[in-house]
Amino acid sequence: MTICKNCNTHFEGNFCSECGQSADTHEINSHFLWYDIQQGLLNLDKGILFTLKELSTRPGYSIKEFIEGQRVRHFKPISFLLVLAGIYGFVIHYFDIALLVKEIPDADAKKVINVTKILDWISANYALSTLILIPISSLSTYWAFKKERYNFIQHIVINAFVAGFHIILRLIFFPLVFLFDKKDSLGVLTIPDIIGIAYTCWVLLQLFDYLPLKSRILKIILSYIFLALLYLSFVLISGFVVGFLLAMAEHK
Repeated sequence: MTICKNCNTHFEGNFCSECGQSADTHEINSHFLWYDIQQGLLNLDKGILFTLKELSTRPGYSIKEFIEGQRVRHFKPISFLLVLAGIYGFVIHYFDIALLVKEIPDADAKKVINVTKILDWISANYALSTLILIPISSLSTYWAFKKERYNFIQHIVINAFVAGFHIILRLIFFPLVFLFDKKDSLGVLTIPDIIGIAYTCWVLLQLFDYLPLKSRILKIILSYIFLALLYLSFVLISGFVVGFLLAMAEHK
């Protein structure tokens, strides 16, 4: 006899007779992420509206339930992120929207070219670049909450859901870009980014609700300090690599 992790019904067999969830919910690890990518993208309509509703109203509690096994109604996190990142990448590419300011006044010309090439690549490969950055944000929350109950792979799931909702916020504010200069949309896109920071704090406050409020706030602040340091390191290393590759290309 198996107890369903989604609705607590006692049942026999491979699927719950009450809600339909699989008896084998799989531990959240690297194999789970690969299964997510393979299976989730083949079922784009399954659970996405429910997931959007949950992430809009009770995000931390919803993510906690997903990690603990209540998954039958949810859209898979990596697939959720890739679908939304793909839509957003198409939008910024089709409407030629600049992700950031591409001109740096009084800067070295080569540095401007390097920044432009990096931003152009991000625009053309937004889904891939978003996926690449997920381990960075996951490291920051994992380090800050390292003594708590979730492992690094589970933090990837947490941050995938959060990043997906951040993209939704950007899509909501997208029409405002056309009221301003769409070649320099930094000011407009800062608004959903600020809301996104508040949203992430809301998620973490709910997710770790068993901790004292003061402890949660301090750990959230610590996670953003880690995130800033990791992003700075990533940008510096990326800039160095791009500059090196361009220099090698010039010598050929």
